[in-house]
Amino acid sequence: MKKIFILLYIIPFFIQAQTTNTWQLLFNKKVVLKGDVGEMKSYKVSPKNIGHITIKHFSNDANKSFDKNIIIMDTNRVEVFRKPLKKNESGMLFSKKNFDSKIFSKPLIVYILSIPADKKIAAAIKVAPVALVKLIPKN
Repeated sequence: MKKIFILLYIIPFFIQAQTTNTWQLLFNKKVVLKGDVGEMKSYKVSPKNIGHITIKHFSNDANKSFDKNIIIMDTNRVEVFRKPLKKNESGMLFSKKNFDSKIFSKPLIVYILSIPADKKIAAAIKVAPVALVKLIPKN
């Protein structure tokens, strides 16, 4: 009886360890912020340094049949930029040509959106982007 109780107590820890869904924010290729998906953090960055920021998303889901997008929105949830991630790609580098000083004059929020690759399944469910990090312009 004790063995069954111990097994039932330990199994959730193994399941949680097998599925990670995390993100990292890199500045000049150094990790400056990281967290779990659904845990939004903030990072202040100078608008002139936005081209040195990289956002990466890591997921070791057993089911790899999801199309993932990194979406940048302003605080009013208006989409500013979207980058579909390829199957072997984990993140995106911000480029100065996509994020000029006018766009980055107010905070931007980085989201991850996972949509089932199977169109029939995707049509039957509702998906929503999940916030990763809020980029705040530093003056």
